[in-house]
Amino acid sequence: MKRMLIRIGHAIMEAWYHLTKPLTLGVKALIIKDNEVLLVRHTYKNGWFLPGGHVDRGESFQDALVREVREECGLECLNFKILHVFFSTKQGKKDHVALYEIMEFRTLKGALLDPEEIEESRFFPINQLPLDLSPATKRRLNEIQTRQSFPNFW
Repeated sequence: MKRMLIRIGHAIMEAWYHLTKPLTLGVKALIIKDNEVLLVRHTYKNGWFLPGGHVDRGESFQDALVREVREECGLECLNFKILHVFFSTKQGKKDHVALYEIMEFRTLKGALLDPEEIEESRFFPINQLPLDLSPATKRRLNEIQTRQSFPNFW
């Protein structure tokens, strides 16, 4: 029942974005270990995604990254760097998403992932990605695999 409410809430939120066109901030984490990339599958939308989410009011991009990776993957970020900030209007909002590479992490013992939000979190070989990979995740991984560099905005 709770999952259905989350899906409905997500759909309402997307409709609201199309009406109000708010400015939003988000983060995504690129976590690669032994030529495998960590992806998550949400309960409220289809496909596999890089871990991440929204930046809360008063929260920095870095704090949001650490929180989202902990909540969605049960990992502690030890060393990371920003790769790029992307801009999108696809969902009707003015969305700025910071992509970070996590170079070092450790598994948090006893970390409980929210089963109402995260269906699954696991590593996939870079050359054997799931067919239902989200389009944006597919673009980001292609850019990394082809060694395209991200322009530096700063």
